Amino acid sequence: MKTKTKTKTLKSTPKKTSSKSELVQLRKEIAALDKAFLDVFRHYLTRREALAKIVGSIKTGSGLAIRDPKIETTVLGQFKRAAGKTLGEKAALMIGKTVLAASRKTQAKTRR
Repeated sequence: MKTKTKTKTLKSTPKKTSSKSELVQLRKEIAALDKAFLDVFRHYLTRREALAKIVGSIKTGSGLAIRDPKIETTVLGQFKRAAGKTLGEKAALMIGKTVLAASRKTQAKTRR
């Protein structure tokens, strides 16, 4: 049996009579969300780097190139679809390209 979870949603337009204490509380909530996001993102990057090291070793052992355009296109598409509407496609692609560049750098280190 599924149970419905009620979630609190914020209206997109603030009340005109918002108090200063309300603003302080909202900023605290945003700061908590930012911290949670950064904690998850740090874990994501750490785990992705560990996996990239393994992938780099496999590619080195198999004589494969570090860069795989087909995989990179797929990954960038995922970033674009997941974050493009919220951040904008340009920002989503910039994040995806930065993550891929870091992974390529990690993989290249396995060749030394």
